[in-house]
Parts: sequence; structure tokens; C-alpha cells
Amino acid sequence: MNEIILLEAQNSLLSAINSVWDADEFMDDVYVLQSPLGAFCQKVFKVDPVILSWLTFFSARSTLPCWVLSCKSKEPFLAIEQIKNFLLERVSAQALIPFLAPIPTEVQDCRFSETASTADAISFAAKYCVRQSLFDAIYSLSSACIAFDHVFTEDRFRFWLIETAFPVATEKRELTKEEMYSMSASQKYLAD
Repeated sequence: MNEIILLEAQNSLLSAINSVWDADEFMDDVYVLQSPLGAFCQKVFKVDPVILSWLTFFSARSTLPCWVLSCKSKEPFLAIEQIKNFLLERVSAQALIPFLAPIPTEVQDCRFSETASTADAISFAAKYCVRQSLFDAIYSLSSACIAFDHVFTEDRFRFWLIETAFPVATEKRELTKEEMYSMSASQKYLAD
């Protein structure tokens, strides 16, 4: 039964691939819950909230190249590493507390959207891991989408999120390098 619900959630989000996925804490809660990401996250949350911990981690981490293009601060990398350590049960949720507020972006020009969205994706992913609030998951995923609306548009982030990251998140495991780097244009900025 749970597999059917997850497949329905995945297919529903895929059918809304070209819809507006924008959601943030300043929007009406009903609107956010009825948005494509809101409906998707509600279904997944009911099956297993931990899946959204992995998915928000994957999507937040995928935005790091959007940050690297414009900012020198390594704080987003530290935050992502701590979220990963939390998911792998190496640290407690306490380790995420320093990353609950968005990391300040170093730019105030046209690059602000992708860097601020990256910072938001990461902070909301950390918040979700700590609080398990459905809204934090929605906001994290939306922020990641917004980051990719401005740069690396050829990466097809939304398809990667639905077709690659989501199935792996349901397995509650780390992405392989092939899965992680399947968004080739942006991920070359993170290659080892």
C-alpha cells in the first residue's frame, strides 16, 4: 500500500513538472499545501517522514554549485556535511542547530536569487531534520527549484529530483556518484 502511495505522489509531481512550485513561509498555508510540492510532500510524509529528510538533503546539496558560482563561503558545505552526518546517524539533531538560519549570501546583485535560494534550501532541510515540519520540507524543495530557475537550467533539476533523488530517498540511502552527478552541467563544480 505504501509503495502505491509513493508512486502516486511521484507521478502526481511528474505531471506537474511545468507548474509553479514556488512556496515559502510568507504564503498562505492552504496555498502551500495545495501546491504541487505541498500535495507531494503530504503524501510522502504520511508514508514516512524520514524520506523527506533524505530528499531535502539531496535537493539542498544539489544547489551547492549555484552557490559556488558567486560566493566563497564554505559554510553551506559544512551545513550539508552535518545534515548528511545526521542522516547517517553520526551526529544528533543538535549538530544542525547552527544551520537553522539561512547562511548570508555575499552578493546583492542579480545573483542573489540563486545564492539566497541555496541558503534557504539548506536551512529548511536542516530545520526539517530537526523539527519534522511538513512546511520545512516543502520550503526546502521549493528553494532548491528556485535556485535552478536562475542558473544551470539545462540540468533539468525537477526531473532529477523526481526520477533519481526521490526513489533513492525512499530507500533511505546515499546517492551513488552516478546518481548524484547525473545533473552534469552543475555537478562538475563539485566533482572530486
